[in-house]
Amino acid sequence: MSNDYAIVPENDFSKLKKDVDNIKNNPFGQSKEGQEMLRNLKDLNDSLSSLVNLFNTATEELKQEEHDSALVSEKLGPMLDRVEELGKQNEKIAKGIVAVADMVKEVKNEMQKNTSSQMGVSNVQGPPPSNLGMTNPQVPDYLANPPQDLGVPPSGPPQMPPPESGGFKPLPANQMPSMEGGEKKKGLFGRK
Repeated sequence: MSNDYAIVPENDFSKLKKDVDNIKNNPFGQSKEGQEMLRNLKDLNDSLSSLVNLFNTATEELKQEEHDSALVSEKLGPMLDRVEELGKQNEKIAKGIVAVADMVKEVKNEMQKNTSSQMGVSNVQGPPPSNLGMTNPQVPDYLANPPQDLGVPPSGPPQMPPPESGGFKPLPANQMPSMEGGEKKKGLFGRK
């Protein structure tokens, strides 16, 4: 067997022991580069710690935001349903307005046709009679001085008659329109 031991003086041994302890305590040594590396490692450790804290904060905020979005969707769900329902109602109303406009247009065209056909009949009869050669025609009194009250309501808002003792007077029976006989009335816009 070979001899693996060497006898070292105690001075050298204690110096080696001291160096090993120094390396254990300060692995980078006393050099400028070692100190800078140690400082950089500490800064890196601090940066990683703040990054971990940032991720933890972001995770908490995302959880809160997810909870808030669930609450908002809970509240907005019925509102969106109502808006959709209002849209359908608006569509129905628009179709109704278009239908009414078409009906008014039809009635207007029908009235114009009736008016033009009536005018055609009156034109066939000829022009109104002239004074037929009279040099000084006499105008009848009823045309020269027409009555003031023709039964036409005055323009402007209707006025209620003043109440007389106990309220309004009923119309006499002979002034009431008769519903019997005669032409059947048509419905709204001339439709049955």
